[in-house]
Amino acid sequence: MRSPSTSAPTKSDTLGCNNISKKDVSSAARRESAYVYSPMGRLPPARLLEARVMVRKILAYESAETSLLEGRVVLVADNPDRAGDFIADAEALAATLGSDQLVTRRYQPGATRQNVVQSFDEGASLVSYLGHGAIHLWADENVFNASDVETLTSQSQQPLLLTMTCLNGYFHFPYFDSLTEVLLKAEDKGVIAAFSPSGLSLNAPANLYQQALVDELFHGGHDRIGDAVLAAQIRYAKSGAHPSFSPSTTSSQVPIQLLSLLATTQM
Repeated sequence: MRSPSTSAPTKSDTLGCNNISKKDVSSAARRESAYVYSPMGRLPPARLLEARVMVRKILAYESAETSLLEGRVVLVADNPDRAGDFIADAEALAATLGSDQLVTRRYQPGATRQNVVQSFDEGASLVSYLGHGAIHLWADENVFNASDVETLTSQSQQPLLLTMTCLNGYFHFPYFDSLTEVLLKAEDKGVIAAFSPSGLSLNAPANLYQQALVDELFHGGHDRIGDAVLAAQIRYAKSGAHPSFSPSTTSSQVPIQLLSLLATTQM
């Protein structure tokens, strides 16, 4: 097993790799860096029991016979609005997966809390949410939130979660866990790893990054999720859409440093 990072999160540790700056990621497209080639995620336990739960999930995942590439993909998308056409973005993501991939679509206005929960319960290898979000929920209609996690049924193998939204990975909020953290800490259910924002984001550039990440996950030939994340970051930097900590009126920018890989494992 390749061990994930268990270092305590800091505000500078928002890429899942310690001490990576905007300059480090941008320069990855032009030169090798001692920082960017550190494919690790971060476990976010607040107590020993939570750490044990997450480690057990990782060990079970890596000992299973199936892989990320073999399971069902669930795409959840918000209503299209001025922020973006989330359904069209989800369909573009489905095209990236290929025609042989089994895909379940949960799109607004048809997506409900019941059928999103059902998608987790039926088992999946990858779950992606595109749309509006907050620290603990998806969409203004609240189609899924942190309180729903305890209602999920146990799964022998949990999915990787990608949330190209706002704040789902806000790990440094002192009063309660973000949705991503709750899913990671859920015993025998939830998710095995997550790539989520720890701040505000913009849909167009975030979707650009997710397209690169999913392509690397399913077609890049990587052994570990962290390797795919780094390869996608390099592709993103080469595109000219440079990292930024805060949203910009320039559509080519995204706060990519706000995207956190929480936990990591082999694929």
